[in-house]
Amino acid sequence: MGSSMQKEWFCSEELAGLPGVPGTSRGVRDRAGRENWQSRPRQGRGGGFEYHISSLPDETQHHLRQVHATTATQEYMKDQLVREGMDLGASDKKQQDENLQNERAVREKGMAKFAALPLESAKRKRAKAREFILKAVIHFHRQYGGAFGDACVAYADKVNSGDISLPANVWEWMPTKSGIPHLTEPTMRRWYYDWKAQGIWGLVDNLGCRKGQHKVAQHPELKRLVVGTMLAQPHINGKKMKAYADVKLPDLPSISAKAYQRFMDDWKSENAQLWLYETNPGAWKNKMQVAFGSHFENIERFNQLWELDSTPGDWMLKDGRHSVIGCIDMFSRDFNLFVHKTSNAWAVCQVFRKSLLAWGVCEAIRTDNGKDYTSEQFMGVVEALDIEQELCEPFQSEGKGTIERHFRTMSHGILELLPGFIGHNVSERKVIEERKSFADRVMKKGEVIEVDLTSAELQEILDKWLQVYRHTAHDGLSGKTPWEVVNAWREPVRRISDERALDILLAPVADMRTVTKKGIQFENHYYDAPELALLMGEQILLRYDEADTGRLYAFHDGRFVAVVECPELLGISRKERAIAASHAQKKFLSSQRKEYKDFKKGIDKNIAEVVINHKIEQSKNIESLPKRSTEYTSSGLVEAGKAASADATRQAQTTPFSNRIAPVIPMPEKEESARERYLRWKAIDQKISSGEGVSQEHRKWHQSYGADPQCRVQKRIDEEFFQSGSGY
Repeated sequence: MGSSMQKEWFCSEELAGLPGVPGTSRGVRDRAGRENWQSRPRQGRGGGFEYHISSLPDETQHHLRQVHATTATQEYMKDQLVREGMDLGASDKKQQDENLQNERAVREKGMAKFAALPLESAKRKRAKAREFILKAVIHFHRQYGGAFGDACVAYADKVNSGDISLPANVWEWMPTKSGIPHLTEPTMRRWYYDWKAQGIWGLVDNLGCRKGQHKVAQHPELKRLVVGTMLAQPHINGKKMKAYADVKLPDLPSISAKAYQRFMDDWKSENAQLWLYETNPGAWKNKMQVAFGSHFENIERFNQLWELDSTPGDWMLKDGRHSVIGCIDMFSRDFNLFVHKTSNAWAVCQVFRKSLLAWGVCEAIRTDNGKDYTSEQFMGVVEALDIEQELCEPFQSEGKGTIERHFRTMSHGILELLPGFIGHNVSERKVIEERKSFADRVMKKGEVIEVDLTSAELQEILDKWLQVYRHTAHDGLSGKTPWEVVNAWREPVRRISDERALDILLAPVADMRTVTKKGIQFENHYYDAPELALLMGEQILLRYDEADTGRLYAFHDGRFVAVVECPELLGISRKERAIAASHAQKKFLSSQRKEYKDFKKGIDKNIAEVVINHKIEQSKNIESLPKRSTEYTSSGLVEAGKAASADATRQAQTTPFSNRIAPVIPMPEKEESARERYLRWKAIDQKISSGEGVSQEHRKWHQSYGADPQCRVQKRIDEEFFQSGSGY
């Protein structure tokens, strides 16, 4: 039953952002100091202070009481329902199912993004190392007990002191302190929350603005203006976009030019095909227009936890060395075995498939950290089925001791079924002695066990032994058999009804490929499907179709796209497929263009003029104060003045009379704006530079205004918006 007492003390992190208080922890602490809130040292880990509810603003107190009342009521209602044996209701279950589906979709999308990272990239290796640590910590917590945070503290201390040794490829990617790898509880807790929310993608370093968190995108009217301007003026940059947006939407908060540029770049990337089509239809046609004709403590439930492992020793059979891979349900002790050449990802997937179809979907699995159990293929299946994977720490086999004991049981149990095991011995006593050591040899790493059988015959014998095993009473099951325990379980079991879908999910990963105008190139052949026309330039995850080399399964961001086919390998018409793909692409582009068509409405054709006029209006109210000045002259200036006078006389004598009647540029008869004054100065400046005749009055004014700060301001505006090229 939930507690009915309201919480009275709150730390700054809990209060930040609530009604009536600042939005940051530091802001809360500063206000608490200014207003002398009642405080005490923070209880528990973390340090700092807690503040009593009575000291908080009235608005904050009211909000906290509302939250408490709502939570207490919900807890009371649930307690009552449980006490009366009632169900929580279909609506709650529906909401829970929707939440689980949403979480699963996020993790699947993150896994697909992670799979697209280069195998040798630092981000990928660091994320894998963090995931390894988290799974080890979760296992440690199960053994340690208590709060998860306390278990993280204890685990970090043991790792930092060397009591727990981590693999080198994990240790090298850990955070450092004074240049030495060092783990802390807050770091692991942050990793854990990100991991639970987004899967392994949450552990990948993503510096800078997260996708979808742009400041521009937070204001719908601003986003519409920016996208519309981009489509109308494709060459605009972030700096000029900021200037235009500040004029059109002056009431919005100021956003930097770099923030505009980041949003524009990301939008172009997310809408690459539409952007290229709008800005360069010819290039789109050449590049993208379609051209192609996957120990028993706290074990209380069936399928709660499975253990998977492989026999350490190799079996020397008639068709070569083989391994045996096993899977056991910890609750019922039911067991499955699979014989294969080596214990690789495909073999592990097969015994996993066998168990999924026989028992249903489990909640968690426990494996070692071998490459067959940490492969992209197997871990991808586990993630896609929303199953938690617990990795045992290196060199600590006791973490999965149950399945290892059952391997030993198997090695003893099949002795009577093996014809000519370890060869044919003449001496019966010798055979008995060999039988005694057989189980030990099976469990010894690198040992070779010779059996006069083929792999198919050994699999058949193991299947027969499993039938006997399932109907054998176990002391650990209170004298019951695994079969009896499984059949006595009455709670719902999660079943996979679509066996074909499971096979596709378990199919080996072929590779990541980019969609081009010809489709997807794989092993010197092009594979295509009409659905690919919508994903030009995107990365696609391919899985093999084990039954047909001419087909592959394509996934994008964790979601199935299509069965892509190679017409040459399948002997089908490429022309018909090209027609279908072209139709799908045109339909896709038409819908996208329709969505963004209205964005261009209302965008000014001459954006530079809008910005300039706005700056002119602002500059009208700015006048510079006259500065004190004294006349300066020198002998050089005097002589130069004489030369200028002589030159002016010469020009007056040689200039035709008709050209000397009117002044070069009329002086203003009315008050000018700052912009008009600058343009007049610029015209005189151009005539002086070209050697044309200018009156002495104009020369004096040109020299005086040229030294004015207002002239320099107007000159910078002129250079930025009229002489910097075709920016708009």
